[in-house]
Amino acid sequence: MPGLLDVGYVAPLNEDVLPSTGSHLDVRVRKDGKYINPETIRSLLTRLKVGKERTPLWQQQGDKFSPSFPITSGYGPRIAPTKGASTYHQGVDFGVAGNTPLTWEGPGSFTPGQGYGTIKTTDAQGTPYEVKLLHTKGGKQVDAPPTSTSIPA
Repeated sequence: MPGLLDVGYVAPLNEDVLPSTGSHLDVRVRKDGKYINPETIRSLLTRLKVGKERTPLWQQQGDKFSPSFPITSGYGPRIAPTKGASTYHQGVDFGVAGNTPLTWEGPGSFTPGQGYGTIKTTDAQGTPYEVKLLHTKGGKQVDAPPTSTSIPA
């Protein structure tokens, strides 16, 4: 299916190279080179599909959004949950089990990294975003330039 990017899977705790208390998905978003609260672009994050069923990370009903998975750590100040973790969380953690596959549905590029992967895409207005998926492994490199999506900002 066109527009589906394999962006890896949530790393099981024994395979996670980043500090962690357990398997989970940490989603971080950069706009104009700065981290922003991922909840501010929930509409764009409906394109991140979780599991074999490809459940959207965020679901929209009318003008309301709700996360499809429990939020275990929000964006902003926090007490570091484990040694090496930050006290200012630049993402949102979701309770997603290890080995759960992840897919991006829509235009963009994907670059896997050591313990994370990066999706580059744009919203309907052409605003570029970088979506980082931490505590992940795998995925397939896709170098397509990001293009506009049909999702409002």
